[in-house]
Amino acid sequence: MTLENEVNEFGLNAQRLDREVDVIEQIINSPLGVDLVDLEGKPIKSMRQALQVLIDGGGGAPLNAVNIGDVLKKVNNLSDLPDKVVALANLGGIKSESGIWTPSFGNADITADIHQPEYVITGNICTFAAYINNMNITNAASYAVINGLPANAKSYTLINTGHATCFNAATHSGYVDVNSSRIIIRNGQGAGGLGWQNGNNRVLMISGSYVIA
Repeated sequence: MTLENEVNEFGLNAQRLDREVDVIEQIINSPLGVDLVDLEGKPIKSMRQALQVLIDGGGGAPLNAVNIGDVLKKVNNLSDLPDKVVALANLGGIKSESGIWTPSFGNADITADIHQPEYVITGNICTFAAYINNMNITNAASYAVINGLPANAKSYTLINTGHATCFNAATHSGYVDVNSSRIIIRNGQGAGGLGWQNGNNRVLMISGSYVIA
């Protein structure tokens, strides 16, 4: 698959996710179809109202409106992490946040353009992505490191290094290091470290999910 096709696939997946989240919101805002009242006797007319009653302690524990894990699986490997996912998680009573992470590079001198370095933390799961291009690499060392993830990892976790022309081998993988916010790049078999490749106009797409410490 060419770089242009991969970028187009990123965009199509993001659009599909956005449509699916819109459908979920429509369901949440739709009429219940049954007669319900809250503890004060006020009518509950929509699924959103019913969920909020539970979140506020009106008769039970917070209820997860959707399977947030399934939504995050769709988000993984995308460059677009919509705020709507966080809104849905918050509706379900799950602590969530989203934002921008700042990738930095170890064991080489690298300048680059970084696009959509976004993340979502839902509960204790962090999902992240970034598209990095125009990488100009000098003084490459024995193994490549990417720093700057938004939270430390609880355990070693494999991540997706996607399309990449910035490493010194064609096959590659990576993992989030335990008790750290850094990614270490390995060769395709995972048996040894993999270094950066000196040169200009190199590219990296990276994404993954991991349990935070």
